[in-house]
Amino acid sequence: MQDSSRRAWSYQQRIRSYQKCIQSKHRQLLILQTNVSDNRNRNIAKLLFFNLLGYPTAFGQVECIKLVSAPSYTEKRIGYLGLSQLLDETSDILMLVTNSIKRDLNAKETYV
Repeated sequence: MQDSSRRAWSYQQRIRSYQKCIQSKHRQLLILQTNVSDNRNRNIAKLLFFNLLGYPTAFGQVECIKLVSAPSYTEKRIGYLGLSQLLDETSDILMLVTNSIKRDLNAKETYV
């Protein structure tokens, strides 16, 4: 009985340490690393995972707009996915998103 309670306690401690890490370090790393365009897709995917865990992720909306305005299809796809999860009706960025959607719908390329 005592062994199982120790395991449960250590499991809860690990969960708390992971949550602290996510809240402090990962948020700062995501903001710093999104300046590099190679990592931007991966960082927004991580941000969406944090959003699923229930952490506040509204700071990533601007990075999603940057991805939507990128020329490649994969960046646009992750950007629109991020916007669909991170935006709400009170966001100030909605006008930028609307203009990006119009620009992409009027594009000559099929996959843009």
